[in-house]
Amino acid sequence: MTVIEFRNVSFGFGGRHGSRVLKGTSFSAEAGQITALVGRSGGGKTTMLNLLMRIFDIQSGQILLNGEDIRYLKLDALRRQFAFVGQDPGIFDDTVERNIRFGCLDATDEQLMEAATNACVTEFLKDLPNDLELPCGPRGSNLSGGQRQRIAIARALIREAPILLLDEPTAALDRQTEVMVRRAFSGKTVILVTHSVSAMREADRIFVIENGEAIGPLPFSEVVMQYDFD
Repeated sequence: MTVIEFRNVSFGFGGRHGSRVLKGTSFSAEAGQITALVGRSGGGKTTMLNLLMRIFDIQSGQILLNGEDIRYLKLDALRRQFAFVGQDPGIFDDTVERNIRFGCLDATDEQLMEAATNACVTEFLKDLPNDLELPCGPRGSNLSGGQRQRIAIARALIREAPILLLDEPTAALDRQTEVMVRRAFSGKTVILVTHSVSAMREADRIFVIENGEAIGPLPFSEVVMQYDFD
């Protein structure tokens, strides 16, 4: 099981003397739990996911993965720990099946179907397995927003990484589908960036990212009553 810890992390775009996004931020994501990061847009939540994957490197502090500083881990080994679903699902001009398999090119047919089922992709494919050959179109133009998000989630699930990093991954899903998809996250360490009240309610821990710092963990009721994220 995987524990993630930010210790007094600072980061700003433009180097040490640029605009600071994070100012001594500390928080932890416990193994096997959903940790929600909430707050106003532009507050640094997505940046925190990028720092964890080392898209950017922190300028001070530490990020620990099971007690190890990620700066001392091999980059490919570090990134194998993660599956990421962002706000833009990133659908390729290819079939549904190949879009899912991009998460794990050597996945078996059984793994493909399990991921597609858990992400509710099979809900809009009526003639399996033939409909897995459905062309998605450029950037998924043949699909609705919710269908694109389901495919992106299936791609993350088929990767079978121990950590899921989710940046508003269910914004285009209806409530029932959102709940069904979230059940597939069980047992994984999940960091969820969200503005969704229903998603916050399902989280084990909630941190509010405000003024470059992480406040929490806070109970759901306090977050909803005291903070406005519009």
